[in-house]
Amino acid sequence: MSISEAVSQQWQKAELAELIQKRLCSVPEVQQLLVGATSLQTVCNLAVTLAFTEQLWTKDDWDDNQLVGVFFCAFRLLFVKATQQQLTQAEDLIISFSRRLATWLAGDSLDALAYKQVTLMQHSAAQLNESRRQQRHANRNMR
Repeated sequence: MSISEAVSQQWQKAELAELIQKRLCSVPEVQQLLVGATSLQTVCNLAVTLAFTEQLWTKDDWDDNQLVGVFFCAFRLLFVKATQQQLTQAEDLIISFSRRLATWLAGDSLDALAYKQVTLMQHSAAQLNESRRQQRHANRNMR
């Protein structure tokens, strides 16, 4: 990849992260989740960076279906990581955002694929939460 291509890709990531940030900042529940040291900008930048490892995204024809797609790509990578090690706060927020996307977005605005992705993220996040709960319980019993 040439320098100009790399710079262009970084620019695309920044533009896409900005679009996601603008879309999510209007959701009241997002602000409730951002009580720690991690900003919405950090979460959006990380989600886009992770999603770009799976495929290239553009800001053209941006809609809620692409928003779900970006979070789905990031979620899949973080789900695997979460089963093996602790996540950072920003990574954990991506998992939380992904699980809640269906309630934040108008259901009729999502196409069939995006709806399946949201459903899969909700189911997988519930499994991850249960696994974490069991691990905490096991750790308490060892003390």
